[in-house]
Amino acid sequence: MILGIGTARAIICHWGFLSILIGLSWGCAVKGSDRLALVLGNSDYAHSTVLKNPVHDADALSQAFADLGFQVIRSQDLTKAAMESRFQEFYQKLENAEVAVFYYGGHGLQLNSKNFLVPVDFDPGIEGYLENQLVLLDGILDQMAKQTPVNLVFLDACRDNPFSDTINARITQGRSVAIDQRRGVRVVGKGLAEVKGNVGTFIAYATQPGNFALDGTGNNSPFAQGLLKHLGTPGLEIRELLMKVRGSVVDETGGEQIPWDHSSLLERFYFKKKGNLSPPPP
Repeated sequence: MILGIGTARAIICHWGFLSILIGLSWGCAVKGSDRLALVLGNSDYAHSTVLKNPVHDADALSQAFADLGFQVIRSQDLTKAAMESRFQEFYQKLENAEVAVFYYGGHGLQLNSKNFLVPVDFDPGIEGYLENQLVLLDGILDQMAKQTPVNLVFLDACRDNPFSDTINARITQGRSVAIDQRRGVRVVGKGLAEVKGNVGTFIAYATQPGNFALDGTGNNSPFAQGLLKHLGTPGLEIRELLMKVRGSVVDETGGEQIPWDHSSLLERFYFKKKGNLSPPPP
């Protein structure tokens, strides 16, 4: 069939328009405008031994989340001021997100049953309230829940607390710390305390509440290694995913470490559904 010039031009324009639409559609999927991830890894602590794996974990998981269509904010070895700055950037971008992920690798503290993330410049010997140097986990969870319908939080922050001796020495000496000693509250709890997340939130701990997680012997922690192994598996609902991760970590640690999770999700969530098409090559 021979087409007239006008007809041919119309067909070319039509397909060109469709190509633009398809390209925009795939571009949105790659950029992850509705999927946002904040990935932080703190290793180089000024007042404790350097952790080997959190920076490597943050690198690998940033790539994994990007491959799953997330726009990723990734940072490492953050001071208190730098952590606050990254969280503000994250909160501002959450406005248009449907799914938010927060992964943290590094030290965490449980003080009076509240969980805090530890910046690399934390100094337990400084007089005054310890909380002023730390980042409260509850505040992060609350802000995410206010802005995003589905929130997924991965805490690889239960490593053995190297600051306990210094903090407990301050208590013994009667120096000022952020506690109510009249109630006899234990100041530094073991591991992290269990958190009850807001509606629409899934929280995964590297190990069960009140226990320590291992940093691992390779480039990645056992928890990060389990996530990397299973995140891209098609058809795994988030709770099924955590069961797979739990099995991997239990095998890797000989049962010493058992990942834990708490869910208040209102719907099923899949990082990658079965039959997902890959974006076309650029």
